[in-house]
Amino acid sequence: MLLLGLLYKLVGFLAHHALDWLIVKHNTSPGSAGEAAVAVERYLARHGRVRHTGSYMVWKLIRGWVRSQGRQQWVMHRAASMSDLVCWYRGAPIVRYTTLSQRGNHGATCYRYIRGTVDWDRLVLAAVAEYNATQADPGDRAARYRVYRFTGTGTDMTKGDSPVTREQKLRIGDTIATDFPPSSSPDGEWVPVGVEPSDIGPPLPEDPFSHLRVTGPMEDVRSAVDFFMRHRDWHREREMPWRYGFLLKGPPGTGKTSVIRAVSQQHDLPILMVDLGSMRNADLEGLRERLAELSPCSMVMEDFDAVFRGRENISAGSLTFNELLNLLAGVEELDGVLTFVTTNLAETIDEALTRDGRLDLHVTFGNLDADGRRQVAERILRDPEGVESVLALPGLDDYSPAKFKGVCCRRARELLWGR
Repeated sequence: MLLLGLLYKLVGFLAHHALDWLIVKHNTSPGSAGEAAVAVERYLARHGRVRHTGSYMVWKLIRGWVRSQGRQQWVMHRAASMSDLVCWYRGAPIVRYTTLSQRGNHGATCYRYIRGTVDWDRLVLAAVAEYNATQADPGDRAARYRVYRFTGTGTDMTKGDSPVTREQKLRIGDTIATDFPPSSSPDGEWVPVGVEPSDIGPPLPEDPFSHLRVTGPMEDVRSAVDFFMRHRDWHREREMPWRYGFLLKGPPGTGKTSVIRAVSQQHDLPILMVDLGSMRNADLEGLRERLAELSPCSMVMEDFDAVFRGRENISAGSLTFNELLNLLAGVEELDGVLTFVTTNLAETIDEALTRDGRLDLHVTFGNLDADGRRQVAERILRDPEGVESVLALPGLDDYSPAKFKGVCCRRARELLWGR
């Protein structure tokens, strides 16, 4: 009996270790689980047959704009790195599951397969290469444009209330800055179910400039961005930083944020709105990482004069001017970033910020001329009498483009209601 017991334990020991040798296990660390799991899952979905086991899945409903439907609707999302699945890849099964940390949160993402059936290094390298390609150079132009916001982690309350209001922090033109779909959840990326990721996001017009009266300043910005986007390789061949900065000056409502939105839509660039008034120096590292993830992209710092007067931070934030300069043109270069700084008071901006290499092109925006007002009125009203009634209003030279557009919209509604 003793010998039989020992033999039983020996067989069990050998079987256990043989199984451990036969089944290969790979883990992703909790911190990188989201992006790593998404890259591998997307690759397996394209090149294999994926089936979700349903033993452990995390779902979330997120409301947003679906471009193919032309409307807002609820879309089911699944946390990519927290769903168990099995995939047949080149005839070999790969099982993926997630572990839980001691606190009950998402831990590592684990992959298992039979030894000798999968070249894991080759699979991962191919998955990362494909993921990078889809992030930087998407196949369709509707894949990347969204508006994100970066908010700092704290303010210096000893300096009083920040002059940067909540509306200034959350708005770009007339569009509330959104982060839909969320690029990541605390437990990894949310992946839409039944809808392609490129089909989710703000609607894109065929010509983003079609609804604008393209003024000289707008054309200057558009031409510079076109040149920048066409010459990435040219910059890199000469070991020149592939980045460009714009200082957009002028009163409110003159088209500064409108042109930023239009050029970003035209080149399918995500926009990152940066709330300088809420930032500390320690937040800049996170900002650099976010820009690297979104590159090529547009970074927007609106109403700069409400945060810095000269080199003094007058907001409730504690970001220093020197650290901001280092962000724009320091040792760690911002590759593929178009920086837009807007201001209503250009004279308050320190010249160190406006030199070449930081803010290269300075553009001044003003009110529309008579031809510009007529073009806007004719596009909105489409009624000769209505156009002439608006153009006959006194003091139009003092109207900003946004104010004049509002007058035209109000008159157009009056005409519609009158019919």
